[in-house]
Amino acid sequence: MEHVFRELVAEWLEWRPPAMVERELLVEPVEGLAAAVVGPRRAGKTYLLYQTAVSIGRARAIYINFEDVRLAGLSPRHFGAFLKVLAEAGNPPVL
Repeated sequence: MEHVFRELVAEWLEWRPPAMVERELLVEPVEGLAAAVVGPRRAGKTYLLYQTAVSIGRARAIYINFEDVRLAGLSPRHFGAFLKVLAEAGNPPVL
């Protein structure tokens, strides 16, 4: 699974954001804390996260789509490998 995490991090660092309508962020992120973005389907959650990542810099964030088929079989036991890969990439906080 570690090689998949490396691929995902590399893809993120090369990713270019799609055209977006900038939205107002109503909740300020708190450094060191995780935030959950929840809402109905097609409400703009992913694009809100893209916008946030662009505003803070991609080197400080990563977006993981857990519906990616490469993550089939992902379980909590893989979290250590995920953190290891993030540390090697400069330890961006998870977004």
